[in-house]
Amino acid sequence: MSPFYNTLSSPCEGLIIEKLSKFYGYAYPITSKEDVTSILKSLQQSHPKSRHICYAYRLGDDKTNFRANDDGEPSGSAGKPILNQIDSFELTDVLVVIVRYFGGTKLGKSGLTSAYKLSAKVCLENGSVIGLERRTQLTLSVQMEHYHKAQELLKSSNALIISEVFTETITIQVEIGESQRKMLTQNKWIDIAT
Repeated sequence: MSPFYNTLSSPCEGLIIEKLSKFYGYAYPITSKEDVTSILKSLQQSHPKSRHICYAYRLGDDKTNFRANDDGEPSGSAGKPILNQIDSFELTDVLVVIVRYFGGTKLGKSGLTSAYKLSAKVCLENGSVIGLERRTQLTLSVQMEHYHKAQELLKSSNALIISEVFTETITIQVEIGESQRKMLTQNKWIDIAT
């Protein structure tokens, strides 16, 4: 697994119209399933007269943390094409929601699949993709004589210090980029808890 991944830098939107049906696309960077729930609730409140609010998301690198939801559209016609676009853009930690307002003409399953795919694509094309580094939490132990050296090393590594406990040894809980983890292990005066 690469220590780097691509996601959106900020939310983005898009719109397509197919036979008078409007497909409003919204894409968001996310970090958890709770983000998904919150965003969907907000969109449901913003679009109370919409016919369908279909979505897909992917979290993490392992390809197993995802969901695709058709919200009453024919099975596989909405959520799956949205998820396929997330994968086509090689994104993760992303939610794409398509809000459909029915225009009076039925599109059929293939027409719906095409419209949801295009709507997700247009929305993601309007976004800005950024590469980020995966971060991990570590618990470090250092002796008092190495504390200031450890502080300098963590600062230069852009580590986020979560907590410090001072006893005979100092226990420091940090969040750090995966690529910096190896650098920490090269210092013999730092013990990393496993």
